Amino acid sequence: LITQMVRRLIGEIKPEQVQAIIKESREDWFNLLRSELNRERLCVECLQQLSIFEGPFSLEAAEAVVSPKTDETVWVMDLVAKLLDRSFLHLVEQRGNEIHTEKRFSFSKNVRLFALSIKMPSAQKEDLQLRHARWFAQWSVISIRAGVDAFMNKRQEEERNLHQAFK
Repeated sequence: LITQMVRRLIGEIKPEQVQAIIKESREDWFNLLRSELNRERLCVECLQQLSIFEGPFSLEAAEAVVSPKTDETVWVMDLVAKLLDRSFLHLVEQRGNEIHTEKRFSFSKNVRLFALSIKMPSAQKEDLQLRHARWFAQWSVISIRAGVDAFMNKRQEEERNLHQAFK
């Protein structure tokens, strides 16, 4: 892609070809991601379900929303750790107060686009949205009762995630 962009800058590639090159490069990258993740179906499923969060999310939120389909006992924390190790997720630390620092996770824009490109049956998507809404409702009640400013600041971020989930 960089070589092609340099060629575009020096005139070897026509302007109308640039968008096609970018699209082709993104598709190649998506195929590379698919081949990397195909070895672990549960990681793909976790990535797909985590894409419901547009912004940063907590491990608590991930555990409430992600529901892997398997007969085995699977810890969402382990799946998130695998995705983090492979750079599909990024760790974002947010300071709440002097005592508590919350670790939140986030996608790069392209990884989230990839995760959203994985097809999900509408019934499964509705179930995912409902799990997210239930978690948000429970989290809101707890945060309001606690009355901590840090929770109120996170509420805006969580509300954005919820709104995006139902788009």
